[in-house]
Amino acid sequence: MAINVVYFISCFKGMNTGVGGHYHSFKTTVYALTSVVNPEIYVIGDLEPKAFLDFELPYKLISIWELRKLKNKLIDIKTVIHCFDVPSQAFINLFVKHSCILTICGGKNPALLPHSYCYILFSKENYEYIKSIKKLAKSELHLIPNRVDFSSITQNQINISDVFIKDYADSVKIMRISRITKYYEKSILHSVNLVKKLNEKGINAVLIIIGKIEDNSLYEHLAKQENVLVLKEEKNYKNPKKYLNAADIIIGTGRSFMEAVAFEKILLAPAENTNIPVLITGSNINHFLNYNFSERTKVDLSDDEIFEQIVDVIENNDFAKKNISDIKTFGINNFEIKSVLENYKRIYTKFTIKKNPSIEFLNSFKIILRIYIIRKIKLKYEQIFN
Repeated sequence: MAINVVYFISCFKGMNTGVGGHYHSFKTTVYALTSVVNPEIYVIGDLEPKAFLDFELPYKLISIWELRKLKNKLIDIKTVIHCFDVPSQAFINLFVKHSCILTICGGKNPALLPHSYCYILFSKENYEYIKSIKKLAKSELHLIPNRVDFSSITQNQINISDVFIKDYADSVKIMRISRITKYYEKSILHSVNLVKKLNEKGINAVLIIIGKIEDNSLYEHLAKQENVLVLKEEKNYKNPKKYLNAADIIIGTGRSFMEAVAFEKILLAPAENTNIPVLITGSNINHFLNYNFSERTKVDLSDDEIFEQIVDVIENNDFAKKNISDIKTFGINNFEIKSVLENYKRIYTKFTIKKNPSIEFLNSFKIILRIYIIRKIKLKYEQIFN
């Protein structure tokens, strides 16, 4: 018998883009779980997530006030509530006194965290952080990074001739999917550094960045660089993975790295203490997974050593084939959502209603107040500079 699960995720103007990785992870996860659950899906906020425009399942965008009307449904002990971000859990906690399941979808450890008796973590970094919080010692923690469906990723690919101008046809095409924003500026510029170094060595290479422009100054800087192409239109970044098969090398972070595994390409990821992205191999991929393939990962290699590995994998076909095979095997075991459906079913079946600590209402209110202040500041900033 299927389990009734009510899912929540948030999307607010001034706070979210509606196209980030965790929206796609939500879609993939919930859709895959329809074989074991009866889902009911709500987006709390005032912005329709663009990532949901092609969502196969029905959902409803609701305001905070409309959320209050769902209270009777939410206090039903036969219903499992599963939130996919901190804001949605905080809003639920204002109206429901018992605990929900909360997924933390990677990223930096949250400064403020709603209480839950059951957390699902996409990264070991978040897992270890929550494990260290004494007041959450009685909470269940589940490390489940799996959140992509390889069988659907490689469909509807774009032909290379539809994307790249003739000048780049014979170049090593290095692709990076990323919003053009200050948040990713460091890793984007590190990608530019790599392309410069490759061309200086005599290897013709081009960097193709696919993403929405959120910082004009950064885009203008990129537009001036040689061998850098930015695909910035909505038709490009709405579903950027359709371009991945046209690349020779893919630089990925978080979910985009996991999706890239399906295309059997040479894969790189950013690191905190380097000036170019790092080649991902069978020996270092688990370390990068611990930090969700983010810029927070540190490595014990110099830029010269990293560059030498990248040149080697470009020029040595046997090395490239083995590397790609190792990464694909790891990805099937650790990224594929279909391999963890029974894990989710056990979590939902086992989950029992427990009353939140009395202080949780105040804690959630503080989280919402912080969200409100940040949102007001960002909206004001957009009014001034746009």
